[in-house]
Amino acid sequence: MAVIYNPIEIPEKSVVPKDLNTKTESLQIITAGTLNTRKNQIMIIRALKEVINSDKLVILGDGHLKTYLNDEIQKLGLEMQVSLKGSVKNVNDFFLTSNCFVLSSFTEGFPNALLEAMAIGLPCISTNCLSGPLELLNENKEALIKNGEFYIGIYGLLVNNNDHIGLSKALEYYRSNPDKREKYSALSLERAKEYHLTSIYEKFSNFLIN
Repeated sequence: MAVIYNPIEIPEKSVVPKDLNTKTESLQIITAGTLNTRKNQIMIIRALKEVINSDKLVILGDGHLKTYLNDEIQKLGLEMQVSLKGSVKNVNDFFLTSNCFVLSSFTEGFPNALLEAMAIGLPCISTNCLSGPLELLNENKEALIKNGEFYIGIYGLLVNNNDHIGLSKALEYYRSNPDKREKYSALSLERAKEYHLTSIYEKFSNFLIN
């Protein structure tokens, strides 16, 4: 028995890692997914409010929690920092203008949005949810994460489910360390290669032959 993942296509354009190694007072954060409870985008919004910053957050996707999220954004006074873009076709164009991707889900089957962000070259942060993020960002090696903290993985940062304080610290880590943004951008590109069409087709072929 073998696990063979769905392949991804190589993007025509990607982030240049060294371009992220510049001092900045704010992050251009992006996330993508249906606006529902499982995706838990409110966690990212609350993380922005945890400390004073000028980060910008773009949320791609639509769903039944759109009104709720809009209301919470207004209650927290983050109208100038958080933007709900709805469903878009040019997801990669938004990724290319960002410098950090966050996956906030409670659970995943396999997080395609996280993998697609890595394929573009974004440094990533994800909840350590079942299943997928631990494998993508830490080669499935155990990550013990204290509440209110984050874990520095092999290919990205991990936080506990629904821990907006830990997420705020992970964002601060990327915000304050442009060299780490460059490092994890390059690592994202490296890791994503293992899931490109040619790599997955080769694994599938080997499985059939053997």
